[in-house]
Amino acid sequence: MQKLTAVVVALAAAQAVAFSRVPMKMSVEMSKSVPFLKKQPKLDGSMAGDEGFDPLGLSNTFDINFLRQAEIKHGRVAMIACAGVFAQMLFHLPG
Repeated sequence: MQKLTAVVVALAAAQAVAFSRVPMKMSVEMSKSVPFLKKQPKLDGSMAGDEGFDPLGLSNTFDINFLRQAEIKHGRVAMIACAGVFAQMLFHLPG
């Protein structure tokens, strides 16, 4: 009878341990901006506004400074395009 009691107690303890929450350590650091993607190694927060947003992984393929300059250039072109749209709405040539 004691042997059966010991087996029942051991099984109950094993079930309790099986469903307890054990914190699992993640081996891969996740991005702050997109939590379900891995953090890119070159995006370490050293640049202003760097929150690790690179879902396509372009920072691994291209130079990060080139990508930054291209982003600034495209932003400036977009601002000039918006100014052109508003200028066409306000000013008309005769004829």
